[in-house]
Amino acid sequence: MLHLLCVKVFHQKFGYGIVYDIDGENAEVKFDDGSIYNGPIKKNKMSGKGKLTLNDGTIYEGKFKSNKFVEKMS
Repeated sequence: MLHLLCVKVFHQKFGYGIVYDIDGENAEVKFDDGSIYNGPIKKNKMSGKGKLTLNDGTIYEGKFKSNKFVEKMS
C-alpha cells in the first residue's frame, strides 16, 4: 500500500514522501529531497522507534513522536 506523507522534522520541511508498508507495523518513507525514514507510522506521522537518514548523510536513530525526534537510542 502506498501513501503520501508530508513531514516536518526539526522545523525543516522535507516535502512529500512515499510510504511503503514493510510488515504492517513499520514502513519506509522516501522524501522528495532524498531523505529516508524507516520505522512506525501512526496517524500519518513518524512515531515510535525509527531511523531518519537525511539527504546529507546525517542519521537520527531513536524515538520519534508526532514527526519529532525526541530520544536518541543508546
